[in-house]
Parts: sequence; structure tokens; C-alpha cells
Amino acid sequence: MRGVDGLVFVADSQISKREENIESLNNLKENLLEYGYDINVLPIVLQYNKRDLPEILSIAELEADLNWNHLRFYEASAVSGTAFLIR
Repeated sequence: MRGVDGLVFVADSQISKREENIESLNNLKENLLEYGYDINVLPIVLQYNKRDLPEILSIAELEADLNWNHLRFYEASAVSGTAFLIR
């Protein structure tokens, strides 16, 4: 993580991955603090992946779980190669 200028956090939109996403984001926050980065200053973008699957969390649910600082986020599908800026 040394020398990082910004991050993209990729979350799996599947309902079954909800807790893993939250845990992964919390681990990222802890690691950034250990390396002396201020999570509220470092540029971070969220990507909500696998939006093409049938059993996924809503954007509102993902936002409530993961977007603590009103970051920009994208919906994406790796299979189709699409990404859409939402905010």
C-alpha cells in the first residue's frame, strides 16, 4: 500500500457476499490506517460488480453498507464489460 495515490474498492453485488464486502472494506480501512493514510482524504471509488446477476443487493443496500463517505460509485458487469457511473 505504500505510495498509493487512490483506490478502487470492488464489491460483489450478490446478496450472499454482503457480510464479506463489509468485512473486506473494514479490513481495508484498518490497513490504510496502519500505513498512515487518512481514509477520508485518500481518493476512493466504489465499484458494485456483478450487477447482471439475478440475486443482488439493491444500490440503496450497497450504499448503506459500504459508502460511508458519499464516494463516487459505478455499477459494473465484468461479463459484459460494462460500467456505469452513478454518482
